[in-house]
Amino acid sequence: MSTPQLSITALMEERSTPNSTASSSPSATTSAASTTSTFAAPTPTYTPISDCPASNNTGYTSTYAQGSAGSVPAGAALTFTKYCDLTNPLTQSGATRIAQAFVYSFSDCVEVCAGYNFNNAGGNCTIAVYRATGSRPSNCWVGSTASSVSASSLGSDEGTDVALLRRS
Repeated sequence: MSTPQLSITALMEERSTPNSTASSSPSATTSAASTTSTFAAPTPTYTPISDCPASNNTGYTSTYAQGSAGSVPAGAALTFTKYCDLTNPLTQSGATRIAQAFVYSFSDCVEVCAGYNFNNAGGNCTIAVYRATGSRPSNCWVGSTASSVSASSLGSDEGTDVALLRRS
């Protein structure tokens, strides 16, 4: 013995009418409701910072070197030298941009490059460029150049911070 099927409308009417009895005839009415929801994340209100000029010409070893993200691959290329107020070497002919991001510190930008090297067994990210005053979607660019770059070969550009991979 099959149970009669009621449409959603019939069920709603049945519940809203006191002392009603269900119809014994089945209903073929079906409906599908579809909703789409959207979410807009709030934009963070903190401002990117630069540790320059205090970090100029200082060494920086990535937190990946500690091994907390897994065993460190041989030749992972995780040590950089930070420089302040230099021209962007990734704009030179033959340069390759690997990634870009919006980060909140010069060190975070260097970590993007180091993370690439860590996850690609010593990949070829040799340069991290950071502009604290840059706007979304990116204020950090990482990559490499076809030829070796030194701080002394770069011009001056106030507000552009550059980290170069230390060659062992």
